[in-house]
Amino acid sequence: MNTTKLLIGTFVGTVVAFILDYLCYGLLLRDVFMPATGCEREWPDFVWLIPGLLVILFGFTYIYLKGVEGGSKVQQGMRYGFIFALIVGVGYNLMMYSLLTSHELSYYLSDAVYNLVKWPIIGIAVAYATGVPKTDSVRDKGSGGGQ
Repeated sequence: MNTTKLLIGTFVGTVVAFILDYLCYGLLLRDVFMPATGCEREWPDFVWLIPGLLVILFGFTYIYLKGVEGGSKVQQGMRYGFIFALIVGVGYNLMMYSLLTSHELSYYLSDAVYNLVKWPIIGIAVAYATGVPKTDSVRDKGSGGGQ
């Protein structure tokens, strides 16, 4: 695996995720995602937020680079981002609703929908940042695809 592509994808994905989350959670839908339950911080603790995003995007980029199938960067990024959103956005939110009493179901469903938009956008950013897949083909000479 190309370490440079992994690090660039991680960095770009982290920046895009941070901007999207700030726009959604911090500005546009702050009232929806920050109800007065008494358990949320007024502002995130960035000392933990940034490393958390870096870890998530490192894993996201690593798996993307290992599993890219071919097609355009937009197709691959959206496809991968959508599958990732189903796992971490929808699945996780449904589990959290089953475990916590701090929010109504509408909160978790709203967050799940946001994740279904956010992660495909991040997937496209990672695809362009890493340059994978190549525009003509993902397959290399040793993949049995002919020469």
